[in-house]
Amino acid sequence: MTASTGRENRSAPEHPPTFATGTGVDGDVAGPAASRTRPAWHRKSGRLLVVAGLVVAGSGLWMTLFYPDAPGGTLLWVVRLLVGSGVAVSIALAFTAIRRRDIPSHRAWMIRAYALAAGAGAQVFTQAIANRSSGPVTFPRRRR
Repeated sequence: MTASTGRENRSAPEHPPTFATGTGVDGDVAGPAASRTRPAWHRKSGRLLVVAGLVVAGSGLWMTLFYPDAPGGTLLWVVRLLVGSGVAVSIALAFTAIRRRDIPSHRAWMIRAYALAAGAGAQVFTQAIANRSSGPVTFPRRRR
């Protein structure tokens, strides 16, 4: 239960903090200068971000598959599966690209992973704003 609303909070506790870790650890979200000026930091933070990104993707997939009362219809359920899988695959492809020393491909796959995760994570904030301004939005439940 949350203190302010008295309603049960059903979001997975590890999901948003992991995403926040990924966005704040490595400065390369704003530009590639850190990878050139501080390659050791980029390498270390990149290893952390691989794990954090896979936890984000995995927790998103877990919530989609195993929360029985997740809002949204079948289309939203499929989109959540595709986005979570897309983030995981993009991170894996970025990792394999950097192991091959293919920097342009690594950058492209990391940008894709970040964009997918940021888009999915933005729903939390936009839904919270909508809930505060016009009350909770109800969506049809997916039938099992």
